[in-house]
Parts: sequence; C-alpha cells; structure tokens
Amino acid sequence: MTSRTQARRSPAREPLLTWPFLRICLCAFIAFIAAFQLFPTIPFRLIDLGASRAQAGLFLTVYTWASALSAPFTGALADRFGRRRMLVVAAAAFALFSVLYGVVTPIPLLLVVACLHGFFWSGMLSATGALITDVIPLARRTEGIGYYGMAATAAVAVAPAIGLALYHHGWGALMLELAALALVLVVMATFVRERSGAAAPAAAGGETSRPRLREAIDWRVVGSASGLFLVALPYGGITSYAALFADERGIHPRSLFYTVFAVTVLVTRVVVPRLADLRSPQRLLVQSLLLVPPGLALFGLAHTRAALVVASLVFATGFGGAYPTFMTWVLARTDPRHRAATFGSVLLAFDTGIGAGSMVVGQLGESIGLGGAFLALAGVSALAVPAFVATRRLLPLPADAVS
Repeated sequence: MTSRTQARRSPAREPLLTWPFLRICLCAFIAFIAAFQLFPTIPFRLIDLGASRAQAGLFLTVYTWASALSAPFTGALADRFGRRRMLVVAAAAFALFSVLYGVVTPIPLLLVVACLHGFFWSGMLSATGALITDVIPLARRTEGIGYYGMAATAAVAVAPAIGLALYHHGWGALMLELAALALVLVVMATFVRERSGAAAPAAAGGETSRPRLREAIDWRVVGSASGLFLVALPYGGITSYAALFADERGIHPRSLFYTVFAVTVLVTRVVVPRLADLRSPQRLLVQSLLLVPPGLALFGLAHTRAALVVASLVFATGFGGAYPTFMTWVLARTDPRHRAATFGSVLLAFDTGIGAGSMVVGQLGESIGLGGAFLALAGVSALAVPAFVATRRLLPLPADAVS
C-alpha cells in the first residue's frame, strides 16, 4: 500500500484550513465578488448604450475569450516570474479597468477594455490556482480545491444582487465600488506568500528564460478538458442572460438564479470533494457532468419562481461538482512545477466555452427566445461525458500515482 493511499484513507489528519490557504481564498472571494457584480449588469449597461440583446452578450464573449487565449501564457509567466507577483499586478490592473468602464461609452472601446481585462483575469486565476494547490495537503486535494471554489461561489451568491442594486444608483457608482474592491485586493495580495521553489527552474546558465509556447500550452490538458468545455458553454450563457431571462418571464428577483446557484454549489463543494478524495474523482466527475443537461432543460422550460429554483439546483449540483473533480484528475497527471500553466491550459478550454456560450445564447435568443437557446445547449452539454471518455487517455496516470 502506498503512502498516498494511506493518506487518502485518513485525510482529516492533515490540516487544510491554514492561514496561507485562507488568505488565498479571501483574495479569490474579493476578486469574484467584483467580477460578478460586473457580469450581470454589463448587459443592461450595453443596452442602455444602444446595443441589441444579442450584442449585450458580446462583452462576456470578448472577456472570456481574451482570458482563455491568454491563460496558458499568463500561467507560464506566473510559473516563471512569480505567482504572487502576477496576483498583485492583476489586482492593480482591475482597479484601472473599473475606472475605464465608468468613463468609456463607445461600445467597441468598451470591448477593447474587456479584452485587456480578460488577459489579467486569466493571470489572476492561473496564479491563485497554483498558489492554492501548493498549500493543500495531497490527500485532501479535491476537498481543498472545492473549498477554494467555495470562496468564489460565496461571492457569486451575493454579488449579482449587490451589483444590480448599485446599478440603480448609477453606473458610475457601481464602477467606483469595484475600483475600491480592486484596491483592497491589491493589499490582500501583498500578504500572500509563495512557496519557495514552486516556480519552474531557470534555464541553463542561471538565466530566466522566456516562457515558450510548448511549455505555455499543454494540449493534452486542453484536449482532456473537452467535457468541461461543453458544460462551460451553458454556464457562459446563463451568466450573461439569467437576469434578462428572469425579467422576460416575470420571475423576481432577477438575481434569483445566481443566489440559488451559488448556495447549491457551496453545499456541493463541501460534499463532493470529500467523496472524491476518498473514492474516485473520475467517477464523481462523470456523475456531475450527467446532471448538467437536465438542469439546463428545466431552466429553459421554467416560467415560475419554483421551476427556476429547481432548475438552478440541478444545474448547480452538476456544475459545482465538475470543476474540482476535474482539476484533481488533471493535477494527478501533470508536472507540479508547471501548475499555473496547467491551470492556464484548463482555462483555455473552460473560458473559451464560457465566451462561446454567451455569444450562442445571445444569437439564438434573438431567433428562438432565451428559453429555446437554453434547451439547445442542454442537448449540446449531453455530449460532455462522451467527450471526456474519448479524451481521457490523453493524460495517463503516472505509474507511481494513485487515481
């Protein structure tokens, strides 16, 4: 019996909720509480500026595609030059972008700001993902990633309602609040400590080399994340259009989906990761992916508050379990020296899906309605399990590891 197997059978012996762990979780909470005030309100802002409903989803598409395409490179940069440094720089950039969102009114220029914002967002996610993994005990990896995700989810539970409430007092007021949150994040990021030796080694001769394409993008990771891509598609559409969808069907409050979704994911990420660490992350990943299509179908058919709540519960249970179990599965199969790059490669697949989903729902919503668009994505997400099964061989488990 390997030492890792023994540790897996008694994970409670190793402390998880340490101060280094909690500091990074707090940074994630602040970052996401700012982001998810912006995401649900920006479509209303764009419509006020003259955009159509389809065009209102372009912001999240541009933002997440910029994040996706840059994630492997910002992840490699974080591995090479410092993950904590990347976190501090990204947080400072967020404050600047919040001010720009408040003063820029031409829609094309707003999309340029979104593109730049997405670049730094990917750097923050890659860096914090690697930093949190360094302080999680190996035997409690899925549980730790799940708790880390809970920090972001807790923010999602309250942020949309706060953002929509502030939006009633003016777009400028909301952006000033987001800039203030970003400055708080800068201060918090300075207290994060990076584990010595966590970054990739320097090049021969003692010089630090530039990140190369082959080390920035792990195409095996990207390919194996195809199942995650197919559940990120509907998540992107819901993130952009859940409030508009509720408003269209007369369901109030408009932030109801976000609240139910977040609370459900919080519960899911307490239960599922603990089971995954004791059993099989792969099995629980497949079970989580299977819940996404029925949740979407129920969401597309919802016309009452109760129906929307049930749909949110089912979708969130599946989505909430999928990410931490997938990340545990991937991290067991990749080089720990390049963890930020690994997270970046996952983000390449995940954020591409989010951006595409926002655009697809916007386009389909114009022709068949938002409900029809979510039903269509329910059919697409049903391919997530077959996609994962077909691509999982791209990342075989090392001989000395335990799945």
